[in-house]
Parts: sequence; C-alpha cells; structure tokens
Amino acid sequence: MNIKFMAFFDLLGTKSFSSDEDNYFESINIFRSRIIDNVPYLQENNNLYNISFFSDCCYVESKNLASILSYLENLRDDLISKHLFFNAAVIKVNYNDNFSSFETTEKGDNDKKVVGTLFKSNIISEVYNAQKNFKGIGIWIDPKILTSDSLKDKNIKDKIVTSFFIDNIENTMHISRYTDIKLILRGLNLEKGCLNSIIKSYFFACCETPRAGRYYSSILINIINSDSSDIHWSIKSERFENTSYIYELIFDMLQDKQQYSILTGFEYVAFAFINRIYNSNLDKVSKIKITQIFLKEGSIGNKYITDLDQIPVELLRSNDKDNVDLFKNFCRQFILTNKVAKYTSHD
Repeated sequence: MNIKFMAFFDLLGTKSFSSDEDNYFESINIFRSRIIDNVPYLQENNNLYNISFFSDCCYVESKNLASILSYLENLRDDLISKHLFFNAAVIKVNYNDNFSSFETTEKGDNDKKVVGTLFKSNIISEVYNAQKNFKGIGIWIDPKILTSDSLKDKNIKDKIVTSFFIDNIENTMHISRYTDIKLILRGLNLEKGCLNSIIKSYFFACCETPRAGRYYSSILINIINSDSSDIHWSIKSERFENTSYIYELIFDMLQDKQQYSILTGFEYVAFAFINRIYNSNLDKVSKIKITQIFLKEGSIGNKYITDLDQIPVELLRSNDKDNVDLFKNFCRQFILTNKVAKYTSHD
C-alpha cells in the first residue's frame, strides 16, 4: 500500500462576482493561470503529481507532502495579492498500483469535441467532502497528516499554524479548531492593500449573507497567529507604532461594535488578537490598557465583563500558554475600576 496526498479547492466569491461578466472572466483566468504558474513547486525533488482544474475549482494529488503544501501556500499567496481567496482541504490517502485518481479525457475533434475529467477512484469524494466541511478561507490540513514523523520535517513544522472557523451558522458560539499553513503578510507586497481587501470582502460577504461572511474570520485569525514580529505600543498615544498593520487594523475595528458587529465571527478575530497581545513582548501595563479598551462601552468585548462563561476560551489558549485566567482577571479588575468604583466613590 502506497501513500499520497490530495487537495481540492475552489475560488470563493464566484457567485457574487459572476453578475459582472468582465470581473468574473478576469478572476477565473487569474485563477487558472496561477494554478499553472505555481506547478514548479510540485515538481521539486522529482515529485510525482497530478492536477485537474475546471471552472473555479481544482484537484491536486502529490506523492510528497512538502511539495503539495508548498504549492498550495504559494498559490494562496499569489491569489491574495490579486485579492482572490480560496477554500482548500488536504488529506492523506492510500493507493495500490495506480497513482492517479483522475485523468483528463477527450473525445472527438475540431468543433465536435467532448473534454472532461474522469474520476478513477472514490477517494475523490473524501477530499471533496473534507473541503465542503471546511467553512473558512485557507487550507484545512487533515489531522492524520500531522503525525510525529511528518512534523520531524522542520520545513513542515515551521509552516503550520492553528486557526478557527465557524462550522455551524445556526450556532456561531461554537467554533472548530484546525491546522492551516501560515499566512505572513509582512512577506507579501502591499500588506495594507491585502488586509484592506480582506476586510472589504468580509463586509460585502456579510451583507450578502452571514453564511458567506463567516469564512473570512479564519483567514484573519491565521494572519494574527502566524505573526511573530515584535509589537510596539505607545502608552502616551494609546496606539500601535512601527508594528505590523494587522494590529492597528483590528485594534481600530474592535472599538466600534456598532459598525463591526455585522461581521460574522469577528469577535473570534478580536480574541485571537487579545491572545497574541498577551503572548507578545509587551509589558503588563500595556496589556492591561489594551484589554481595557477592548472591554469599554461600545467595544466588541464589552459584553463579556458580565458574562465570563461566554468567553471563547479556545482562542485564549495556544500550544504552551493558557491566557484564560489572565483575561478573566483583567475583566474583574476592569469591573472594580470602572463599575464598582463609580457607585462607591461617594463613600
């Protein structure tokens, strides 16, 4: 029995921009060209691979794990630079003698021709279902792939990150943890442009339907969790300075509950932001101040000071650190300082 890795992904938002024929045509052509342009990443180390794409979706299979992850990572970054996003899943499967699970078939000639993709194995349905169950923007990696053996490869271990997505739109209080490939925008051109494009698309999708909008929370959480740069905060101006744009952006957004409450799942992005602040190089005074701003009236986090049981604790936990108690203590301190003191000041 042999092992290979399969991915299925499709371009998000094609339904919404299909009404603009020129935009739709351009987006599909960019998608197609980038699928082809990034093939060299699959060819590394004489890797065995197979690709089939049609319309706005694509199947990929690879003998080598590092190669398929590298391919998906670079394709994703390439598309984001063009303000396009995809939803992908990667799984590990067994096969016997025949490596290919699909092939292109063509019958006829000239103007009388039928061209299509022939599926040769029911493995196709496994990767298809995995992708359909992933309700986020990014690359869902099958937990079965992340074994102790695969993580011995530093290139793979250093490439992955934990993110979250909302799997059930009827219960947005429940989120699912998954493993993605790190998205480090500081390494991409036009960081502000990419982030502003994500937020703009986030708004448009949520205005269309919360079911579509929820996908965008996962990519923002990925960006926050992938960043390991130093964070600089000015106590005097109460602003981030000389720091990755993601922090400035999320910080401004979390203070305006009225405007940003429309964004399905944004509270989870805000908690990922808070968790990153707690794990950063900032001093305790700065962490307390940022938390206070997060909790103040009109901010996204205000409701949690009187309902600590609703805190999405998964987002305040990382591999080696649990910040749940720290956040709760800051909440209690906030209540004592801003609520209790208000009514006892006359004593």
